[in-house]
Amino acid sequence: MKRTPWIIAGLLLVVAIIVGMTASDTEATALSAARNTPQRSGKRVRLLVAEVEKIYAGSMVMIDSSGYATSAASVASHQVVGRAATTVDNSTGTNGELKIDVEIGVFGWANFGGVTDGNIGDICYVVDDQTVSVTNSGNGIIAGVVVDVDSSYVWVDTGERDKTAGAFTTLAVSGAATFGSTVVHTGAVTMASTLNVTGAGVFSSTLGVDGNVILGGTVTISNTLSVAGASAFTGAGVFSGNLGADGTFKAGGASVFSNTLTANGAVVASSTLGVDGNTIVGGTLTASSTVSAASGFLYGATVGKSFAITNTGVTNTMVLQFQGGICTGALFNGTQR
Repeated sequence: MKRTPWIIAGLLLVVAIIVGMTASDTEATALSAARNTPQRSGKRVRLLVAEVEKIYAGSMVMIDSSGYATSAASVASHQVVGRAATTVDNSTGTNGELKIDVEIGVFGWANFGGVTDGNIGDICYVVDDQTVSVTNSGNGIIAGVVVDVDSSYVWVDTGERDKTAGAFTTLAVSGAATFGSTVVHTGAVTMASTLNVTGAGVFSSTLGVDGNVILGGTVTISNTLSVAGASAFTGAGVFSGNLGADGTFKAGGASVFSNTLTANGAVVASSTLGVDGNTIVGGTLTASSTVSAASGFLYGATVGKSFAITNTGVTNTMVLQFQGGICTGALFNGTQR
């Protein structure tokens, strides 16, 4: 019975230690000595696996709109993360029942065909969970950035595409935007100021810019491009929709328009300019090469080699030849008039 005070004192000491440990866990204190901090690789993430999904080790992995991991495929509203570290079979499970470790890095994927050394630095797209292509033939799911190509693989910086490329569903910028490489978007783009892309631009929907547009590489636009300022394209331009430019339009490479080209300012074409629809030019048209249009209206002076209008209703082909803003001759179906 005489030991009771010592037992009580011991219990109080234990309680004090526990309370102290709990307090140290909840209070923020700066280090006063070296700390052995736990570490995990920043190149590996652990994801919840989607229901009815089996992911094989070594396969390309993406996440769906809810954040669940699936095998990579050209499926809308998904984003590639990396390579599966292990095989996980959740084919009979529910969403999030199992987890999978996914590695981020440079991996060798199968070449669907067409990926060459010339595509180094470009984005590539998912074909399936082990194959990539530089051609977007589906939903535009980006695998990553091509860093090398050899006879066996396309080496892709998988899950790190934001270093050199931009992929957007909706892009709204109140100031200037500058991108060092490819820009891909599937929704509307609204810019209050300058859009400057030094690489390629792929636009699946409407692009509206209140300022200037400067694109250094190939431009592919499936819908309307509307520019309140000047437009300068040093690469090729392929437009399935309309182009409306309130300012100057400059095309340094070949440009092809499936629909109307409307430029309220000057049009300067250093290379071929082909328009399947109408051509409406409010200012001077300067062409270093041929300008052709299926139907057309031209306002202002014309300086350059030729301006061709086909299917005019009068003749199949009419070519007006200008020099210094003066029409020096006209050809109808190859006959001088």
